[in-house]
Amino acid sequence: GVGPVSRPCWVVPIQNERAMPVDQVVQHLAALQVRCSTESLQNAISAAKTWAFEQNGMVCITGSLCLAGEALLFFSSKSPQ
Repeated sequence: GVGPVSRPCWVVPIQNERAMPVDQVVQHLAALQVRCSTESLQNAISAAKTWAFEQNGMVCITGSLCLAGEALLFFSSKSPQ
């Protein structure tokens, strides 16, 4: 399952009328025993990067193509880090 490899987990809203509501995603993840928090994309990426730095981990952004596109736009608007 996703539980062992997806801690911590952030759920973000995306700008797509077909997107599943955030609270529904959280419920599905809870059924898989994955605890997560909800944030804006910008806040989730910031929190994930902080966590990854502190834990010597990595950030994996996964979901729909719409989410991937929003993440790419976010990163392309930032200076290299």
